[in-house]
Amino acid sequence: MKAKYTIFIISIGFFIATACEKLLPVSPEKNTVLDGTIEELTTAETTQFLRGDAAFTKVFTTST
Repeated sequence: MKAKYTIFIISIGFFIATACEKLLPVSPEKNTVLDGTIEELTTAETTQFLRGDAAFTKVFTTST
């Protein structure tokens, strides 16, 4: 009985470990730089991207 329980637990662990690989996105290659606009964006999307990019460059302090 103990052997069946152990095999069951190992099987569930293996299933969870392999199932998570399908859910996680693939990371970019190490030499890829995620900087600048994306070429496939429309003009409106590029404008929105640049506004958001500017918002993330603002430095906030306790007085602002």
